[in-house]
Amino acid sequence: MNPHSLLASAAINIGLALVTLPLFSVLKKQPSNAPIYYARPLSRRHHLPFDDSSSSLNRFLPSLVWLSRAFRVTEDEIVQAHGLDALVIIRLFKFGIKFFTVCSLVGLVVLLPTNYGAQEVQNGSYFTMDSFTISNVKRGSNRLWVHFAFLCFISLYGMYLLYKELPVAFVTFKSRSGAAAAAHLQHHSHPLLWITELAPEPRDVSWRNMRVSYRVVPLYKLGVLIAASLLTVFFAIPVTAVQGIAKYEKLKQWFPPARAVQLIPGLSSIVTGYLPSAVLKGFIYIVPLTMFAMAKIAGCIARSKEEIKACNMVFYFLVGNVFFWSVLSGSLLDLIGQFISHPKNVPSQLAGAVSAQVDFFVTYILTDGLSGFSLELLQPGMLIWDILKSCVHGCQRETSPYLYSLPYFRIIPLVSLSVLIGIVYAVVAPLLLPFLILYFCLGYVVYVNQIRDVYETTYETCGQYWPYIHHYILLAIILMQITMVGLFGLKLKPAASISTIPLILFTWMFNEYCKMRFLPSFHHYTLQDAAENDELDEKCGLLELHYENAINAYCPPGLRPVNFMASESSSTPLVSS
Repeated sequence: MNPHSLLASAAINIGLALVTLPLFSVLKKQPSNAPIYYARPLSRRHHLPFDDSSSSLNRFLPSLVWLSRAFRVTEDEIVQAHGLDALVIIRLFKFGIKFFTVCSLVGLVVLLPTNYGAQEVQNGSYFTMDSFTISNVKRGSNRLWVHFAFLCFISLYGMYLLYKELPVAFVTFKSRSGAAAAAHLQHHSHPLLWITELAPEPRDVSWRNMRVSYRVVPLYKLGVLIAASLLTVFFAIPVTAVQGIAKYEKLKQWFPPARAVQLIPGLSSIVTGYLPSAVLKGFIYIVPLTMFAMAKIAGCIARSKEEIKACNMVFYFLVGNVFFWSVLSGSLLDLIGQFISHPKNVPSQLAGAVSAQVDFFVTYILTDGLSGFSLELLQPGMLIWDILKSCVHGCQRETSPYLYSLPYFRIIPLVSLSVLIGIVYAVVAPLLLPFLILYFCLGYVVYVNQIRDVYETTYETCGQYWPYIHHYILLAIILMQITMVGLFGLKLKPAASISTIPLILFTWMFNEYCKMRFLPSFHHYTLQDAAENDELDEKCGLLELHYENAINAYCPPGLRPVNFMASESSSTPLVSS
C-alpha cells in the first residue's frame, strides 16, 4: 500500500467522523429522537435535558456538551448506576489509553528514529511505511537491541497495568453461607445425579435452557464448537479477497483486468486504502450476532454465560481470521513470486511478513475507530427505523424507547483485537501507536455516553468479563514476544532471540500467579463472607425477607400470576386514564 492509499483511508475516515459527530450532537438535542439517544433515562422516566423553548436556535447547532459530560463521569457513578460489568468495558478503554500513550511516547522518541535512520536513502524509500518499521533495520545490526529493550519495557508495563487493574473486580455477594456451601460441595457419590452451582441473579436466568439435561450439554457445546470452526474456515475466503484488494500492485500482475481501476484518477488509492478495511468491517459486523446465536443453543443457564461464551468465540475467531489470516494471506501474494524466482530468499522475505501488513492494520484501526465509533453514536439503523415508523403510523406511533442490552459480546472482542494488534505491532511498527491512542480515546467517550443514555445493563456478573480480558491481553503480550523471537532470528540476531525466551517464561509465570491469586475470587464465594452477611442480615431482621424475595424471584415465568394492573414501565397502556 502506497502513502496515497493510506492518506485516502485517513481522509475518508476523518471526514466521516467530522460529519457524523456534529450531526449526532444536533440529533441528540431533538426531543423526537429521545427514544433513540435517551432510551435508558426515558425508560426510567428521568428528566431529559432538552431546551424548553422549541424554537431555540441552540437545538440546531453542533456542540461538545456530550463529550465533556463523558469525561466528567466517575467510575463510582458508573458502578452505582450501571454495575461492575459496564465498568469493565470502561476499564478496557482506559487500559488502552494508558498503555498505548506510554508506548507511543517511548516508541516515537526512541524506536521510530532507530528504524528511520537504520539505512541510507535509496530510491525514495523514506516515503514508504517500511522506512519506519523494523524491516528497515539491517540484518545483524546492533540497533535490534533497542527493539529488545523496548520489548522488555512494554511487556513489563503491560503486566504492571494488568496487576494494578485486577482488584477492581473484588466484590461482596449478597449470598448465604448455606448456598455457598451447597454450590461447591458434591452431594452424591454419582457426580452427575445432583449438580449444584451458584444461581445467577433472577434477571440473568435463561429459562429456556433450564430444561436441558446436564448429560447432553457436552453435545450442545460440541455442536457449537463445530459450527464456529466451520464459520472460521469459510470466513477465510472474504479475508483473502480483502487482502487481494489491499495488495493491488501484486493483484495487477496476477489478475490483469484489475488494471481498469487505474482509469479513474484517485480511485486506486481509495480502493486499496479504504475499501479493504471497510469491506472487512462489514463482514465482521455479522460475526458477533452469529456467534451469540450459536451460544444461545449451547445449554447455558444464564444469559451472561451465553454472552461470555459468545465473547470468547468471537475473540478467537477475530484473532484467527482478521489477524493471522490477514498476515498470511497478505504476505502470500508477495512471497509467491519470490518463491518461484529466488527460493533461497524466502526466509528473508518472511522477516518482513508481519511488518508488511502494518499499513493494512493502520487503515483497519482508523475504520473501526473513527467510522465505527461514530456510527455507534449516531445509531443510523435506529434512526431509519424510527423514520419508517413515523411515516407509517404518523402521530399515532408509539413513543417507547429503543432500549437494548449492552452488547458485551460485540464490544469486548473487537476492542481486545485492537489491543492485540497494537501490542504485537508496538515494537515492529511504532507509527501505529498514535492511531491506537485516538481509537481508545474516542471509544472511551462514545461508550460512556452509550452506557449512560442508550444501553441497559440487563444483568450483573460482578466483573466476570475481566478474567477473559486479562487473558486476551496476556495472550497478545506473549504473541508479541514470540513474533520478536522469530524476527530477531531472521534478522541474524540470535542473542536477542535467546534473551527473549526468559521474558516469555516470566510472562507465563505471571499469568499462572494471577490465576492462582485472583481467579478464585471471581468464581467462588467464601463461607467466611457468606456467614458474615448472614449475621448482618439477621441482626437487621432481613434474613427472612431476603429468603421470601428469592423464592419469588426464581419462580419460572409460566408459574407467575398474571398482573393486569398497569406496571411502572415505559410502555404505553392500552387505555389512558
